[in-house]
Amino acid sequence: MERWNSERKSMGESGGQEKAESPGASGRAMEGKLRDAVEKWKLTRINRVFENCKKAVYFAFSEKFGNVVLKINSNGKELSGEHRALKEFEGSIFCKAYDYDRPAGLLLEERILPGTVLRNVAETDRRLEIFAEAFRKIPRGEAKGFGTYLDWLDRAYACCLQGEVPPVIGEYMRRALEIGKEAFEKYPERVLLHGDLHHDNILLDSEGGYKIIDPKGVIGPVIFDLPRFVLNELGERGSKAAAEHIRYVVRRLAEDLGYGRKELEQLFFMEAMLEAAWCLKDGGTLDWEDVHTAALIAQGGHGCREEELQG
Repeated sequence: MERWNSERKSMGESGGQEKAESPGASGRAMEGKLRDAVEKWKLTRINRVFENCKKAVYFAFSEKFGNVVLKINSNGKELSGEHRALKEFEGSIFCKAYDYDRPAGLLLEERILPGTVLRNVAETDRRLEIFAEAFRKIPRGEAKGFGTYLDWLDRAYACCLQGEVPPVIGEYMRRALEIGKEAFEKYPERVLLHGDLHHDNILLDSEGGYKIIDPKGVIGPVIFDLPRFVLNELGERGSKAAAEHIRYVVRRLAEDLGYGRKELEQLFFMEAMLEAAWCLKDGGTLDWEDVHTAALIAQGGHGCREEELQG
């Protein structure tokens, strides 16, 4: 199931979710940046993973660093944020940031091999166990120069107010913002979060453990690094089956990590509405089944019918 996210588009090492665009001026510029990176870091065995007119990801081999991931991005703020987050998390469960050329928009990172994504672990309990272990290993320190999770929620709600969205989505996003504010008040810590901690950003390494990639870098309470993973547990289930599965996932994570089940359910709803707002901002088509599931969870089993949601 495709997950929309304009501000923190996920790009795991399992492959891209967007199609490469036709060559043009921007394509030639991307080719030029790739040549610069090849020369700068002596790269060989180039393998394109994902490419469009604004960003690209390649696997390669570097004489100095070995197997690497090369990221090219015309959005300097986005690439800089990832580099700064990786440096803050350096020496931990995160992949390494080897080098960064800010003016050129080039970032060279460690490639995790074999790189099998957590999504491929079929057994739910084992998948949750691995996630909880990875979650605990993330260093939780303060950092400056990053935005907050509330900033994301504020901007998403502003988009709902300014754009043409179904009234229920605007109302749900308003409630999502309230949930975020309430959680910020309850949990006073303000630490650096991954910001996009889902299955495809947790990869199996050569020693049988797991490493984390692709941090977005955002400030907030630790608990805010949980709902994105829960959201990606939805899968291709119908609303009723999905709601039952999400409740089970939430209960297990709440028990393992020491949080309240109800508050995790509310944060799941918050995350689902944040994604819905960004989907609409990008001109995408909402998955109403997911919206309905989120409403079922948040309202204790009393969601809206699809015609009510879209009305």
